[in-house]
Amino acid sequence: MLQPKISSHFNGVFAEVFPTSRQLTSDLDANDLIAVCRENLTQKLLVHPGVFVDEIYNPKSAEATSFLQKFDMYSIKAAILVPSGTDRSKYEDMLSVTNMGTQFRFFEDESSARIWLTLD
Repeated sequence: MLQPKISSHFNGVFAEVFPTSRQLTSDLDANDLIAVCRENLTQKLLVHPGVFVDEIYNPKSAEATSFLQKFDMYSIKAAILVPSGTDRSKYEDMLSVTNMGTQFRFFEDESSARIWLTLD
């Protein structure tokens, strides 16, 4: 079960999701993240390392496609924190696909993610 925390930074409010004993992989998990946002009257989400399975970093994977489509459909602005020490080549393709947009980005540091989430 997700244990979200509601945070604010520079007057922007967003939901934060932390790792639990089960990593997120499915459409139902994407729906749960959207529900967290909607229940807390925000469309912004900060996802900490360890929440998703590794396949989320592959833009061709079913997991990545599912989450990207759901976030886009519900206008969720999501900042995904990459685990420190992760080999950058592991997620380079996903960075090139997502980091040009305004709805879904990967970050290596939490401060940059928080700033990006609160810019409108």
